[in-house]
Amino acid sequence: MKLLIDFKNKMQSYDKKGITSTEDPPETVARGALLDALENGQAVVTATRRLARHLRTARLPDGATPSWLTPATLPWSAWLTESCRELRDFGLLPEPRPWLDDFQAAAVWTEVLQADPLADGLLMPGGAVEGFRDAWRLAHDWQLPWAELGARAGEDCRAFLRLAKAYRRRLDELGCLDPADLPRILAGNAAVLRGPPVIFAGFDSLTPAQRSVFAALGERACRAGGPGPETLATMTAFPDQRQEFAAAADWARARLEANPAARLGIVVPDLEASAPLLEDLLDEAL
Repeated sequence: MKLLIDFKNKMQSYDKKGITSTEDPPETVARGALLDALENGQAVVTATRRLARHLRTARLPDGATPSWLTPATLPWSAWLTESCRELRDFGLLPEPRPWLDDFQAAAVWTEVLQADPLADGLLMPGGAVEGFRDAWRLAHDWQLPWAELGARAGEDCRAFLRLAKAYRRRLDELGCLDPADLPRILAGNAAVLRGPPVIFAGFDSLTPAQRSVFAALGERACRAGGPGPETLATMTAFPDQRQEFAAAADWARARLEANPAARLGIVVPDLEASAPLLEDLLDEAL
């Protein structure tokens, strides 16, 4: 959807200019120490559900052990919800407003969209709702400046900003919060939340919203890489798609020359549209 592309471009431009981001905190926990930390009662917050599952099952006890504690590891979204719920249930929030789940948030977005003139020209309003929700999450995760977005907005972005304002009004009428508000709620109240140290694991980088939570936790928070062998990742920019694909093909050739039995993967967004060009370049290189 053009709206999401527009928002992602803005997000990247703000990040490069330093408007929304600062340097990520360093990784201070070795990868191999993650499982030991879990056994010692530390909480581990993972970037993905897959990594959380891996850590929970990495050291299952043998059959002679009658019972054991489940490791305290949760993916970011689940940990965020649980931490905010703890603050709310113990009366530690100044304004303990409930927050919507995904189904409820989609229903409110649908209601807001149906009341907007934009809905009359949509063939698939359900898809538009998902697009607006994704843009809403991006804006909050990257703490984009709403006023600047409005000043630089194209047609799609202006439609989103209008609907976002109506959505926030509706939330206020209902006395509710959106899940995208939870990082702000936790960051503003983390000082009163007690518990063991929290290790953030497997995050390639932190969004500004995640950094604010990390900073609010103070000495309780630290970072670690995901488990497994150390690898070196690099990021390279190219003037156009053809040169990017040509570089990927050259990379694949070099890897296969070094190890003909290697199994390689190239991840391509919108592969269906890009496949013919990529196949031609791979044929030339290989």
